[in-house]
Amino acid sequence: MKKLLLCALSTVLLSAFVNAETLSKNKFKKKDSYQLCGVIVTYFNNEGQPYDQRWFTSDQPTLADCQSYQAGVIQDLQKQGYDVRVMDRQANPDDSVN
Repeated sequence: MKKLLLCALSTVLLSAFVNAETLSKNKFKKKDSYQLCGVIVTYFNNEGQPYDQRWFTSDQPTLADCQSYQAGVIQDLQKQGYDVRVMDRQANPDDSVN
């Protein structure tokens, strides 16, 4: 069975960080900001019908780090034998397979 999936990414998703948290270090009174970074992956069967969807998330300090994380997720999926296609539009709740 050919593995096929679609990573729902867009410029908006790449630059949109959700659930931002600021972590404080009391000793130095310095604030380090980390924001949640994610990739939505939709899995399709051989007929092109979606059958599963997963979020891969990680806290990242910058947009560049988030984009590197997302590229790493895609590379890992490709190493597992998946055919990865990146969408050029923002994902929305209607895209859910559930």
